[in-house]
Amino acid sequence: MISSWLDPYRDGKSVVHRTDPRVKLVVVLALLIIISLTPAAFWPAYVAYLGTLMLLIALARLKPVDVIKRSALALPFALMAVAGVLAVREGYPLVTVPLLRWQIIITDVGLYRFLTVLARAWLSLLLVATLIMTTHFTELVVAMRGIGIPRVLTAIIGLMYRYIYVLIDEAQRMMRARDARSAEVDAAQAGGSLRWRAQVTGHMVGTLFLRTYERSERIYQAMLARGYAGEIRMLR
Repeated sequence: MISSWLDPYRDGKSVVHRTDPRVKLVVVLALLIIISLTPAAFWPAYVAYLGTLMLLIALARLKPVDVIKRSALALPFALMAVAGVLAVREGYPLVTVPLLRWQIIITDVGLYRFLTVLARAWLSLLLVATLIMTTHFTELVVAMRGIGIPRVLTAIIGLMYRYIYVLIDEAQRMMRARDARSAEVDAAQAGGSLRWRAQVTGHMVGTLFLRTYERSERIYQAMLARGYAGEIRMLR
Protein backbone atom coordinates (compact mmCIF):
# COMPACT_ATOMS: atom_id res chain seq x y z
CA MET A 1 0.00 0.00 0.00
CA ILE A 2 1.03 3.59 -0.63
CA SER A 3 0.07 4.68 2.89
CA SER A 4 3.17 3.40 4.68
CA TRP A 5 3.96 6.97 5.76
CA LEU A 6 1.51 6.54 8.64
CA ASP A 7 4.09 4.49 10.60
CA PRO A 8 7.57 5.69 9.60
CA TYR A 9 9.16 5.13 13.03
CA ARG A 10 7.48 2.00 14.35
CA ASP A 11 10.50 -0.25 13.60
CA GLY A 12 12.98 1.88 15.54
CA LYS A 13 15.52 0.40 17.96
CA SER A 14 15.48 3.01 20.72
CA VAL A 15 14.86 2.35 24.41
CA VAL A 16 11.32 3.66 24.05
CA HIS A 17 10.62 1.32 21.13
CA ARG A 18 11.87 -1.70 23.10
CA THR A 19 9.84 -0.93 26.22
CA ASP A 20 6.89 -3.24 26.91
CA PRO A 21 3.78 -1.75 25.23
CA ARG A 22 1.75 -2.30 28.40
CA VAL A 23 4.20 -0.22 30.40
CA LYS A 24 4.11 2.56 27.80
CA LEU A 25 0.32 2.52 27.70
CA VAL A 26 -0.04 2.70 31.49
CA VAL A 27 2.53 5.53 31.70
CA VAL A 28 0.77 7.48 28.95
CA LEU A 29 -2.63 7.07 30.63
CA ALA A 30 -1.16 8.20 33.96
CA LEU A 31 0.45 11.25 32.36
CA LEU A 32 -2.80 12.14 30.59
CA ILE A 33 -4.61 12.09 33.94
CA ILE A 34 -1.89 14.22 35.57
CA ILE A 35 -2.02 16.77 32.74
CA SER A 36 -5.81 16.99 32.88
CA LEU A 37 -5.77 17.54 36.67
CA THR A 38 -3.13 20.28 36.62
CA PRO A 39 -4.57 23.59 37.89
CA ALA A 40 -5.49 26.26 35.35
CA ALA A 41 -2.78 28.77 34.38
CA PHE A 42 -0.11 26.85 36.33
CA TRP A 43 2.36 27.47 33.51
CA PRO A 44 5.56 26.13 35.18
CA ALA A 45 3.96 22.69 35.33
CA TYR A 46 3.00 22.80 31.65
CA VAL A 47 6.52 23.88 30.69
CA ALA A 48 7.88 20.96 32.74
CA TYR A 49 5.51 18.57 30.94
CA LEU A 50 6.68 19.90 27.58
CA GLY A 51 10.32 19.47 28.57
CA THR A 52 9.64 15.89 29.68
CA LEU A 53 7.94 15.16 26.37
CA MET A 54 10.86 16.60 24.40
CA LEU A 55 13.24 14.39 26.41
CA LEU A 56 11.05 11.37 25.68
CA ILE A 57 11.00 12.23 21.97
CA ALA A 58 14.80 12.52 22.00
CA LEU A 59 15.14 9.12 23.71
CA ALA A 60 12.86 7.62 21.06
CA ARG A 61 15.06 9.14 18.32
CA LEU A 62 12.10 10.83 16.71
CA LYS A 63 12.14 14.12 14.86
CA PRO A 64 10.30 16.70 17.00
CA VAL A 65 8.94 18.34 13.85
CA ASP A 66 7.29 15.07 12.79
CA VAL A 67 5.70 14.56 16.20
CA ILE A 68 4.42 18.14 16.22
CA LYS A 69 2.97 17.68 12.74
CA ARG A 70 1.16 14.53 13.86
CA SER A 71 -0.28 16.29 16.89
CA ALA A 72 -1.25 19.34 14.82
CA LEU A 73 -3.58 17.19 12.69
CA ALA A 74 -6.04 16.95 15.58
CA LEU A 75 -5.38 20.41 17.01
CA PRO A 76 -8.12 22.16 14.92
CA PHE A 77 -10.73 19.84 16.44
CA ALA A 78 -9.43 20.71 19.90
CA LEU A 79 -9.66 24.41 19.05
CA MET A 80 -13.29 24.05 17.98
CA ALA A 81 -14.06 22.12 21.16
CA VAL A 82 -12.61 24.75 23.51
CA ALA A 83 -13.54 27.92 21.60
CA GLY A 84 -16.64 28.37 23.74
CA VAL A 85 -14.48 28.81 26.84
CA LEU A 86 -13.56 32.29 25.59
CA ALA A 87 -17.16 33.45 26.00
CA VAL A 88 -17.31 33.19 29.81
CA ARG A 89 -18.55 36.35 31.55
CA GLU A 90 -16.28 36.16 34.58
CA GLY A 91 -13.26 38.41 34.95
CA TYR A 92 -12.08 41.71 33.48
CA PRO A 93 -13.07 42.38 29.82
CA LEU A 94 -10.06 42.49 27.49
CA VAL A 95 -11.49 42.75 23.99
CA THR A 96 -14.86 42.69 22.23
CA VAL A 97 -15.16 40.64 19.03
CA PRO A 98 -18.17 41.40 16.76
CA LEU A 99 -19.84 38.28 15.36
CA LEU A 100 -22.84 38.95 13.07
CA ARG A 101 -25.48 40.48 15.36
CA TRP A 102 -23.71 39.54 18.56
CA GLN A 103 -20.62 40.68 20.39
CA ILE A 104 -18.30 38.25 22.15
CA ILE A 105 -16.56 39.73 25.17
CA ILE A 106 -13.26 37.99 25.96
CA THR A 107 -12.24 38.32 29.60
CA ASP A 108 -8.96 37.58 31.33
CA VAL A 109 -10.51 34.55 33.08
CA GLY A 110 -11.87 33.21 29.79
CA LEU A 111 -8.50 33.70 28.08
CA TYR A 112 -6.64 31.90 30.89
CA ARG A 113 -9.09 29.01 30.75
CA PHE A 114 -8.84 28.82 26.96
CA LEU A 115 -5.03 28.76 27.00
CA THR A 116 -5.05 26.18 29.79
CA VAL A 117 -7.40 23.80 27.98
CA LEU A 118 -5.48 24.31 24.73
CA ALA A 119 -2.17 23.53 26.46
CA ARG A 120 -3.64 20.38 27.99
CA ALA A 121 -5.01 19.26 24.63
CA TRP A 122 -1.74 19.89 22.78
CA LEU A 123 0.40 18.14 25.40
CA SER A 124 -1.99 15.17 25.35
CA LEU A 125 -1.83 15.01 21.55
CA LEU A 126 1.98 15.11 21.64
CA LEU A 127 2.01 12.29 24.18
CA VAL A 128 -0.38 10.09 22.20
CA ALA A 129 1.48 10.80 18.94
CA THR A 130 4.76 9.72 20.57
CA LEU A 131 3.15 6.50 21.80
CA ILE A 132 1.71 5.65 18.39
CA MET A 133 4.96 6.45 16.58
CA THR A 134 7.00 4.12 18.84
CA THR A 135 4.66 1.13 19.09
CA HIS A 136 3.29 -1.33 16.55
CA PHE A 137 -0.44 -0.90 16.51
CA THR A 138 -1.04 -4.64 16.92
CA GLU A 139 1.10 -4.59 20.07
CA LEU A 140 -0.82 -1.54 21.28
CA VAL A 141 -4.15 -3.33 20.86
CA VAL A 142 -2.79 -6.36 22.75
CA ALA A 143 -1.58 -4.00 25.49
CA MET A 144 -5.07 -2.49 25.71
CA ARG A 145 -6.46 -5.96 26.27
CA GLY A 146 -3.77 -6.68 28.83
CA ILE A 147 -4.78 -3.73 31.03
CA GLY A 148 -8.46 -4.65 30.95
CA ILE A 149 -9.96 -2.52 28.16
CA PRO A 150 -13.09 -4.33 26.82
CA ARG A 151 -12.37 -6.64 23.90
CA VAL A 152 -15.23 -5.21 21.84
CA LEU A 153 -13.65 -1.77 22.04
CA THR A 154 -10.17 -3.05 21.15
CA ALA A 155 -11.65 -4.98 18.20
CA ILE A 156 -13.31 -1.82 16.89
CA ILE A 157 -10.08 0.16 17.29
CA GLY A 158 -8.07 -2.55 15.52
CA LEU A 159 -10.47 -2.75 12.57
CA MET A 160 -10.65 1.03 12.29
CA TYR A 161 -6.88 1.32 12.13
CA ARG A 162 -6.46 -1.43 9.55
CA TYR A 163 -9.03 0.03 7.18
CA ILE A 164 -7.63 3.54 7.37
CA TYR A 165 -5.07 2.29 4.85
CA VAL A 166 -7.79 0.84 2.63
CA LEU A 167 -9.76 4.10 2.67
CA ILE A 168 -6.68 6.19 1.90
CA ASP A 169 -5.80 3.98 -1.08
CA GLU A 170 -9.40 4.16 -2.31
CA ALA A 171 -9.40 7.96 -2.02
CA GLN A 172 -6.09 8.19 -3.87
CA ARG A 173 -7.44 6.06 -6.73
CA MET A 174 -10.50 8.30 -6.97
CA MET A 175 -8.29 11.42 -7.04
CA ARG A 176 -6.12 9.95 -9.81
CA ALA A 177 -9.24 9.14 -11.81
CA ARG A 178 -10.50 12.69 -11.31
CA ASP A 179 -7.18 14.19 -12.41
CA ALA A 180 -7.10 11.94 -15.49
CA ARG A 181 -10.53 13.22 -16.55
CA SER A 182 -9.83 16.91 -15.97
CA ALA A 183 -6.35 17.40 -17.42
CA GLU A 184 -5.60 20.44 -19.63
CA VAL A 185 -2.51 21.76 -21.37
CA ASP A 186 -2.27 24.67 -18.94
CA ALA A 187 -1.81 23.06 -15.53
CA ALA A 188 -2.84 26.27 -13.78
CA GLN A 189 -6.30 26.09 -15.41
CA ALA A 190 -6.76 22.33 -15.17
CA GLY A 191 -9.80 21.07 -13.32
CA GLY A 192 -12.28 23.86 -13.98
CA SER A 193 -13.57 26.54 -11.63
CA LEU A 194 -13.50 26.52 -7.85
CA ARG A 195 -17.24 25.75 -7.80
CA TRP A 196 -16.71 22.77 -10.11
CA ARG A 197 -13.89 21.49 -7.90
CA ALA A 198 -16.11 21.80 -4.83
CA GLN A 199 -18.91 19.86 -6.55
CA VAL A 200 -16.55 17.10 -7.65
CA THR A 201 -15.02 16.89 -4.17
CA GLY A 202 -18.50 16.59 -2.64
CA HIS A 203 -19.41 13.80 -5.06
CA MET A 204 -16.14 12.03 -4.24
CA VAL A 205 -16.81 12.21 -0.49
CA GLY A 206 -20.31 10.80 -0.99
CA THR A 207 -19.04 8.03 -3.25
CA LEU A 208 -16.28 7.16 -0.79
CA PHE A 209 -18.84 6.95 2.03
CA LEU A 210 -21.06 4.59 0.00
CA ARG A 211 -18.11 2.41 -0.98
CA THR A 212 -17.00 2.31 2.65
CA TYR A 213 -20.44 1.23 3.82
CA GLU A 214 -20.71 -1.48 1.16
CA ARG A 215 -17.19 -2.72 1.89
CA SER A 216 -17.91 -2.90 5.63
CA GLU A 217 -20.98 -5.07 4.97
CA ARG A 218 -18.97 -7.45 2.78
CA ILE A 219 -16.18 -7.64 5.34
CA TYR A 220 -18.60 -8.37 8.17
CA GLN A 221 -20.28 -11.16 6.20
CA ALA A 222 -16.85 -12.63 5.39
CA MET A 223 -15.92 -12.49 9.09
CA LEU A 224 -19.12 -14.31 10.05
CA ALA A 225 -18.42 -16.96 7.42
CA ARG A 226 -15.00 -17.54 9.01
CA GLY A 227 -16.39 -18.05 12.51
CA TYR A 228 -16.32 -14.55 13.98
CA ALA A 229 -18.25 -14.50 17.26
CA GLY A 230 -17.47 -11.07 18.68
CA GLU A 231 -13.76 -11.49 19.39
CA ILE A 232 -10.75 -11.03 17.13
CA ARG A 233 -7.93 -13.39 18.09
CA MET A 234 -4.42 -11.97 17.85
CA LEU A 235 -1.40 -14.03 16.85
CA ARG A 236 1.02 -11.61 18.56
